[in-house]
Amino acid sequence: MITTQPIIKKLEKKESDIDNILSMNRKIIRICAKGIKDVHRRDMIEAKKSIENSKTELKKLKKFGNEYDKYYLCVEQEYTELVVLYNLVSKNKLPSQKQLQVGEISYLNGIMDCVGELRRYMLDSVNKNDIETARKMFEMMQEIYDATLPINFSGAILPNFKQKQDVARRQVESARSELTYAIISKR
Repeated sequence: MITTQPIIKKLEKKESDIDNILSMNRKIIRICAKGIKDVHRRDMIEAKKSIENSKTELKKLKKFGNEYDKYYLCVEQEYTELVVLYNLVSKNKLPSQKQLQVGEISYLNGIMDCVGELRRYMLDSVNKNDIETARKMFEMMQEIYDATLPINFSGAILPNFKQKQDVARRQVESARSELTYAIISKR
């Protein structure tokens, strides 16, 4: 007689784990979104709290093990975006993938998403007549784009990255025009 009970038990545990992982993912993404908003509001104390909270929650999430790596990608990407934005705006160095303890795919996609946040910060700076900060944000956008330009792998190896490169290129081009216009109009 065929017994499927051990298989069912294993699959039930996996289903329960995934349910918990997805719930934790939503929580971490909310924390990261709040942190990004805090950076844009220039509330770096609250942003730092969001970084610490998301880091703690991410560690809890990863206790589920490597079997669930694919469920960590989006969360690690959001975490990367938040930490990179915070560090660049705070005039710190760009943290490495190893320092953030995230996967390569998450790191690369996260820094590409950060280009858009830097553009937003740049435009807010232009609106506040802070051209010097706007220039620095643009330079960081350009630096990220230039550093990632040689990366060229198929979507099977690096999912969504090519699209993110294309978006970043458009954002850098638009930001260049916007910053140039702001500088010229101040003369």
